[in-house]
Formats: sequence, C-alpha cells, structure tokens
Amino acid sequence: MKRFLTVLSAMLLLTAVLAGCGQAQPSQAAPAAQAPAGSTAPISQAPPATPSESAAPANTNYRTVEQIQQAGTLNYYTDAVWAPFEYIGEGGNPVGVDVDIATKIAEKIGVELNIVNASFDGFTLALQNGQADLAIAAITITDECKEAVDFSDPYTICYQNIVLLEDNTTTTDIETLAGMRIGAHLGTTGDFLASDAVTTGPLQNTGASVVQYKSLQEACLAMLSGNLDAIVVDDFLARNLVAVNPGLKCIEAKFADGSIDEENYGIALTKGNETLLKVCNEVLAEMKANGEIDSSLDFHTQAAAIVE
Repeated sequence: MKRFLTVLSAMLLLTAVLAGCGQAQPSQAAPAAQAPAGSTAPISQAPPATPSESAAPANTNYRTVEQIQQAGTLNYYTDAVWAPFEYIGEGGNPVGVDVDIATKIAEKIGVELNIVNASFDGFTLALQNGQADLAIAAITITDECKEAVDFSDPYTICYQNIVLLEDNTTTTDIETLAGMRIGAHLGTTGDFLASDAVTTGPLQNTGASVVQYKSLQEACLAMLSGNLDAIVVDDFLARNLVAVNPGLKCIEAKFADGSIDEENYGIALTKGNETLLKVCNEVLAEMKANGEIDSSLDFHTQAAAIVE
C-alpha cells in the first residue's frame, strides 16, 4: 500500500500526517506463521498523539541511540493492515517485512523492541513529539514527505497495480479503465494515481470515476459484489489481495505508452536524528547485502496469504 506523507503547512508541521494510510481502519488480517527474524515484544496500543506544552521543537524532540540504549527500548510505530509488510500474525501480534527490519534495528542497538500498532495518520506527530523513535509501514519516500520527517535509504521498490475481476479481458493499462468505477484506499498512492488520471489525465471525460475506501478489504468486497470494476494499489498488496480473494487478478498500472511510476519505501524518523538514521541505514545495508529483506518478503508474501 503505497502511502504519501502529507505536510499540511509550515505552521501545522507538528500535525502533519501520513496521508497514505491516514484514513485506514483496522481490518482483519490473515493468520501467518512466525516470522524468521524471531519473536517480537508485546505490542502497545498507541496513546493519543498530543504534543506536550513543554515539548522541544519538532526537529530536536527525539532520542539519540545512546538515549534509546539507556531507556532499554526502541519505540517502533506501524499500522498492521498492509500485508506482507505488516499484518497481524499468530498470537495477535504484528509481523511482516517491516517488523523484521525493526527487530534487526533493535538488536543492533541492543534494546527491546516496543511495537506500537497505530493508525497511519498519527505517525508524523508521534515522531515529532518524541513518542515514536521510528515508523516503518510501507511508507513512500517523497520530497514532500521529507519536509516533515527524515528517511532512511530505500529498502524496497514498488509499483502500482490494477486489481480486476478474473474474467476481465479488456483492461490492459490505465487508459483502458475508461468508463469504469475505480476503487482506491483513501489517501494512498493508488488513490492519487487514479484521481489524477480521472481529473486531469488520460481518463478525463471518459466516464471513469474514483471511489475511495477506508480499507482495501472494503474495496475488494465492493468489487466482488459488482459495485466496482477495478482497484489501484501497490503491487505487493495487489498480489496479496489476489491470493486471498478467489476470482481476482492483477496487472501493472502502466500507461498506454508503457511507462510506469516507480516508488521507494523507507524508514521514517524525526528530523535531525542522525545517530538513529545511521544505524537504520547500516541495518538496511546489511539486510540487503545478505538477502534478508528478499527472504523476509518471500516468507511474508506466502504467510500473509494463509487463510482459515
């Protein structure tokens, strides 16, 4: 699920939100086997992200690696509704590729991992007021996002896909969505792509429309019940939807000329937290070099597709 971090304005920097999943509601996730990276600490429920009157400015209100080590815990925020990157596994705890990465970061620092399963739209404020040390939840790196938070090096490349009914033989690219009802998770990259195509792009004045949903599961139900013709969503998520929903298929969300947008996921941190950023990049480099990210992605793609 590709998501954008939205900066509301300079004056509202402390309340900027990760718009990509901002409106997502908790949804039922497929059960899965334990991740290969090992067990994680019990999850916490996210407290209301309200800034303290005495809080330091957003760009300095963070814990250095030394302070995290002194506290003994790394506070990691995620939104476990985006399989295979984060979803609820056996025992009711978040698991996934991003959880595996966070686990490795905590191990590198030498502390326990405190997982906070929270709504995506509260991540920025949680980072800026010091509640979160980092957020990993399939977050898209964009220049706009960088105005509010710092990002690690990219760890996954993502593309948009179109989810269709299996018997659809006429849709081959974005232009052939003309006249269709296109679903998208509100505030995600897929939402922006579909909306732009309909309002100012190749689907303008074709009769196509965009229907925004609070979760991908709602969009799937609408499609399977005949109320939707297509869904635009990140490729990893699209493949998971197809795996757990018989009767669906997915294709690349390319344009008629063959072009397709490339996106990158990164770890979000409070601006200026150079010591933690350095550790995150070191861990990502190690996991990419030894194949751990690829193996984690393979494992969780299969595990998240397990159904009862």
